[in-house]
Amino acid sequence: MLLSLSPALAATSYLVTLNTTLISGQNGFVDLQLNPLGAGSQAVTATITGFTTNGMLTGVPGGSGPVTGALPGTVTMPSAPTPSLDYFHGITFGTSISFVVTLSGPALDTPTGMAPGTTFLVSLYDAANTNPLLSGVANGGIVAIDVTSAGTTAVTLYPRTNDNDPTVGAATLVTMPVITTQPVNQTVCAGATATFTATASGTPTPTVQWQFSTDGGATFNSLAGAISTTLSIPATTAAQNNNQFHAVFTNAAGSIISAAATLIVNTTPTVTTNPLSQTVTAGNPVTFTASASGQPTPTVQWERSTDGGATFAPIAGATALSLTFSTAAGDNGNQYRAVFTNTCGKVTTSAAVLTVNTPPQITLQPSNQTVCAGATATFMAAASGRPTPTVQWQVSVANGPFTNIPGATNTTLNVTGTTAAMNGNRYQAVFSNGVGTVTTNIVLLTVNTAPVITLNPVDQTVNEGQLVTFTAAATGQPTPTVQWEVSVNGGPFVAIPGATSTTFTFTAAQALTKNRYRAVFTNTCGIATTDPAIFINIPFDVFQIRYASNLTQGDSVINISNTGVNGASLTGPGFGGAQGNICVNAYAFSPDEQLISCCSCLLTPNALASLSVNGDMISNTLTGVRPNSVVIKLVATGAGADFTGTSCTNSAALVNTTGFPFAPGMVAYGTTIHPPAVTETPFLRGTLSLQELASIKNRCTNIIGNGSTFGICRSCRVGGLNGAQ
Repeated sequence: MLLSLSPALAATSYLVTLNTTLISGQNGFVDLQLNPLGAGSQAVTATITGFTTNGMLTGVPGGSGPVTGALPGTVTMPSAPTPSLDYFHGITFGTSISFVVTLSGPALDTPTGMAPGTTFLVSLYDAANTNPLLSGVANGGIVAIDVTSAGTTAVTLYPRTNDNDPTVGAATLVTMPVITTQPVNQTVCAGATATFTATASGTPTPTVQWQFSTDGGATFNSLAGAISTTLSIPATTAAQNNNQFHAVFTNAAGSIISAAATLIVNTTPTVTTNPLSQTVTAGNPVTFTASASGQPTPTVQWERSTDGGATFAPIAGATALSLTFSTAAGDNGNQYRAVFTNTCGKVTTSAAVLTVNTPPQITLQPSNQTVCAGATATFMAAASGRPTPTVQWQVSVANGPFTNIPGATNTTLNVTGTTAAMNGNRYQAVFSNGVGTVTTNIVLLTVNTAPVITLNPVDQTVNEGQLVTFTAAATGQPTPTVQWEVSVNGGPFVAIPGATSTTFTFTAAQALTKNRYRAVFTNTCGIATTDPAIFINIPFDVFQIRYASNLTQGDSVINISNTGVNGASLTGPGFGGAQGNICVNAYAFSPDEQLISCCSCLLTPNALASLSVNGDMISNTLTGVRPNSVVIKLVATGAGADFTGTSCTNSAALVNTTGFPFAPGMVAYGTTIHPPAVTETPFLRGTLSLQELASIKNRCTNIIGNGSTFGICRSCRVGGLNGAQ
């Protein structure tokens, strides 16, 4: 019975199945026979593979012709010029037998003009290999496959004649699986699902089994349950990277393996090295380094933050694992981080802080200080720098070397308890950090001192019209200014306009007598005032000599001469207005400055008068007490008084009158006679003390007021020393 026709193929395969249920348990032989028709280029080769049975092969194989192989392996029956080739194999039959026979060769490759009749025949025989096992089957034949002259094949079944049963044997045309879709490489990120797809054609439809390799394709192992044309690998891991997968398609005709596809499992970047914070000196280079793992290898982009990490911005061109640049002071506090990116994501390193140290720079220079002794001098300095510089103040004494001031390590230096000895000290501050050292300008300490009086003015007693000079002095830093002050009649002291020199000079006048004068010295540190000095005006010329003579044992004679030089013209009674006349009052005072006696006389030019102290001066004292020693003072005046020569009236008037001119023509000598020696001493210019003036005024006023002539001086005698004797 003709079952099917198939087109000409280079090779044609059939799945042959035999139903041996009826002879299950019997021993017998399977006979495979190739009956070629023609020879040479028209030959056909039969190859038997995939033999299966639920029975058991028992007999030793045998056959005829150049048959190779043995069941249940592969048996090849090549074409030959012999009429037939047989392969016998003993078997204990079960319920079925199946195998694949593949017909190939020139007869199928180029069938045109080929003589038909080449047959592949399957028969079953008994244990003797002589009788068919299935009753009603001629020659034991079950299936026959014929190669036709058209290069096609036809299948003939031999059913049992007793029941015409065609199911005992069957031959189904099969084709080898052919890959129609190859799996392709897959790239996924770890955790994602990878999917491979492969398809194959074939008759019958082939089954599929996916296999994987972890050793680069050297060996493959089957994946349990992976029997679909689509293979899904969920939750991929980095450990599966570079695994290979292929599909094995199988049907009765055989198996075929697809190309191997590689699974690339990429991973998100993971930081393996964070950049470290760096401390450098401004101007030096700094390098930050970072690294990260990941599949594919991640790219890197460095970022910088200038606001303490609040925001970051990419650094142009910074795409290497190391970031190197030259630092500046403005980079201090900046933060740097690296961002690693690949197809699966990105990761950011921790931020590294850049500390840029700078040498100290002076931002505040100290300034010179001027203080008063005892006050505190304060110097201030400041400097920038990183780390914050320390400060050490230094001092130079007397232009010597600078030395550290113990404990002076603040930006403010207070020099307490300043003294004059510190004047001219120099100071500087030295700022240091680990990067460098800088020194401020040198500044000067000036210690001023308050004025101190070194010279007080002294009392002055001068004649009318003479210059009066007071002198004062004081030390102090800075040099103090001076202002003279005057107190009139015991009143308050007031400044004298223009009197700003250490020497104050004015012309004596009666109106100024008994004024008090003082100098006030002032500078920035204080004021000092001298002791007051008094001025006494004498309105006439005074000559004096002090005698400590023992008047009881000797005498003293006063010789007065009028040289007539610039003598004044006296107009009083008896003077006649003669040019050059002078009037001389002679006063004798006790040691306690009390007036004892007086007398007066008129001297014409070139005249000489002599007075005996004992005889003319104190023989008739005002006190009635004859002293042993006296002081004689002569007051000469040239004009303006009425002298009679016989009274004290004019002496009193003389005290209360101003403006008498100096009588330069008078010359006086005192001669002391103490036997056996005679000593002559000239009178010198002198003064009347306040006490002496008061005594003159008091005594003469009382005498005149009483109308008494007691104590009136005798008139001067002419003749000099001889006359006095």
